[in-house]
Amino acid sequence: MWMNEYEIRDAAERAKPNTMKGRIAVALLRVLEDVNSRSDGWAHWRAPAKACRQFMTLMFANEADITPKQFDKALAAVRAFYTRQKWGRFEPPEVPAGPSSPT
Repeated sequence: MWMNEYEIRDAAERAKPNTMKGRIAVALLRVLEDVNSRSDGWAHWRAPAKACRQFMTLMFANEADITPKQFDKALAAVRAFYTRQKWGRFEPPEVPAGPSSPT
């Protein structure tokens, strides 16, 4: 599954930050913006989209079915792409702490 720039920006805008899909959407947006700033753009370079393929697939999965292991596996592909391009280490968005639970 491939997502174009509009779909990624829309997903990141609508994403709930404390969910796996929210983290994935923001990670995709970060990659997209890096690619656009360093090349002809997301639409013209297949390598970054190939590196993000697992993230894009997870965006269409059921939120409850996405595991941290799947996220980490998809993240490894993106980090490998960044390493090959000598862009430094890709850091995924942090999961914000949820509201404190009453004690």
